[in-house]
Amino acid sequence: MIYQHATRDRDQAIAKALGGLVQQVRVTTANPPEEASGDA
Repeated sequence: MIYQHATRDRDQAIAKALGGLVQQVRVTTANPPEEASGDA
């Protein structure tokens, strides 16, 4: 029980970081960069 508070805080930090990564992927997937146009 002594470390329960520290574990909860760490779990929240990890969840927040993962949520940020998921959000970045969603934005990138929804708005992919335009491909360079031109003849190759």
